[in-house]
Amino acid sequence: MLFNMRPNNESNGRFHTDWLNMIYPRLRIARDLLTDDGVIFISMDDNEVHNLRKICDEVFGEENFVGTILWKKKTNGNNMGFLPPVHDYILCYSKIIGNLSEMGYDITNEFLKKTYSNPDNDLRGSWMTMDLSANHKGPYFPITNPLTDEKFLPPHGRYWVFNEVEVQRRIADGRIIFGKTGTTRPVQKVFASERRVGKIRAESWWDDKGMNEDATSEFKTMFESPKLFTHPKPSILILNLVQIAVQPGDIVLDFFSGSGTMAHAVMQHNADMLNGGGRKVKTSKIYHGADSRSL
Repeated sequence: MLFNMRPNNESNGRFHTDWLNMIYPRLRIARDLLTDDGVIFISMDDNEVHNLRKICDEVFGEENFVGTILWKKKTNGNNMGFLPPVHDYILCYSKIIGNLSEMGYDITNEFLKKTYSNPDNDLRGSWMTMDLSANHKGPYFPITNPLTDEKFLPPHGRYWVFNEVEVQRRIADGRIIFGKTGTTRPVQKVFASERRVGKIRAESWWDDKGMNEDATSEFKTMFESPKLFTHPKPSILILNLVQIAVQPGDIVLDFFSGSGTMAHAVMQHNADMLNGGGRKVKTSKIYHGADSRSL
């Protein structure tokens, strides 16, 4: 049997084909290994992300696409190309999206302290404001500010989340206010004491989850040589993926284990859960972390 061992570089006419032939069977195996409520995260740069999305739509099903995280990986693009790249993509797919549990960060006391305040000394405790409208069809009527008589309609294409009777009840109860000054658009008042159930969803733009330089610093600390891996991921990035998707007792698989950042992140998460959450987590769901440059 003859094996072609030539490097898969961009000068190779079969560059994309070779990469697709490599990644496709691995994704098929990944889907087979996923539990029915499992998810996979795949990190990728501009070179193959468009092809990766098509393959994942075929393997996992377009309907099981969860979303794409844009991760800011460095502060500048070193003048590479016409638009120097400073971010990577992290695609997320589920095995069966209907079985996917809520994804996001646990609501901790630390989060509540950072997010909520009590400027008016409300007896119900700290609070934050939340939009009173939604983009799905619902009640549509003017809400009148009882202090100024100014009337407010929902923004264009949106509707109120409560009917007129409920709005009046919540205004009287101080749960709908007209901004902190009492003169702006109506918003909901949400109390910290009522938000301890559920999760805070992670959004798609991640510019505060570590960068490549942080990973380099981590390796330099451990091995006295920062250049052992070409595209290392900072442990805080992987830890955030674990935090938003992990459930107690889940198992994680890292197809391209590389520097072992996934194992480090899982152990850190386990320690956090034991110290702060009083529950034991074995490991977490199925991920692989590799970009097209490192394959």
